[in-house]
Amino acid sequence: MLESLTLAAALVGTLVAAAYDLKTTEIPDFLPYAMIGLGIATAALGSYLSGDPEVFLRAMLSGVILSAVGAALYFTGQWGDGDAYLLASVGFLVRGKDVGPLPFPLAYFFDVVFVGALYIVVYSTVVALQKKERVGKALVKKARRKKFFYLRLFAVSFAASFFSVLLLLGDASLSLQLSFLVSATFALVYLLLDFLKSVEEAAFRKRVRVEDLRVGDVLETSRVWKGIDEDELKRLRSSGRKFVRIKTGVRFAPVFFITLLLLCLGYSPSVVFFQKILILPTNLGL
Repeated sequence: MLESLTLAAALVGTLVAAAYDLKTTEIPDFLPYAMIGLGIATAALGSYLSGDPEVFLRAMLSGVILSAVGAALYFTGQWGDGDAYLLASVGFLVRGKDVGPLPFPLAYFFDVVFVGALYIVVYSTVVALQKKERVGKALVKKARRKKFFYLRLFAVSFAASFFSVLLLLGDASLSLQLSFLVSATFALVYLLLDFLKSVEEAAFRKRVRVEDLRVGDVLETSRVWKGIDEDELKRLRSSGRKFVRIKTGVRFAPVFFITLLLLCLGYSPSVVFFQKILILPTNLGL
């Protein structure tokens, strides 16, 4: 009963956070705090009612693991503090069944990575279409500068994979096909990374007047994704500077809801991926 309640709370909480993030680019502090508090309280209650301390310890372990992962990604500048808190809150709330062979915290994080990668590509493509002129110029400039790099990458990866497969299998026709696939994949991955970088430079960075800054804006020079507060805003406005550069990023909160919803529906992208490599159990539902 309590597990169903906390799972529902996690779904609702991540959905509300996603709506806030898409609308305002921020996740209100009270939301993940409330979710973490509810997770700890229900874990303590469940442990008391069942007489089993493992219920509480399991929730704490799940929450601590995802808190540590979120903190690491925040302090290395990969995402904002709201995303880190939201990841932790899911860990404290959802401490149910393992997902296939993986403990929930690991499965959830791996799935966030898989879903997040696809989400970032789709989100960046939508932004690029909205600002196609600026993004197009940045992409063309980068492609012209690196066209020989792409050709060298294709040639080197093709030659390396061709001779490797030929030595291993002795089949020239198969080696040719696999080599083309490998080299094309390498080239496409680098093209995709350059596309995402072009979108970031053209659409997620801008120069603004200091007087137009607002609380929550993230300075381009900031090492972590944390917006300025009232005191920092006052200091900037009294510094005499006319302009600063700020950065925005992909509004990532929807990924936490989508990933959790997929797990509730019995689908784990990471476990499905690992099943292609290893023989793993197929019971994935929460």
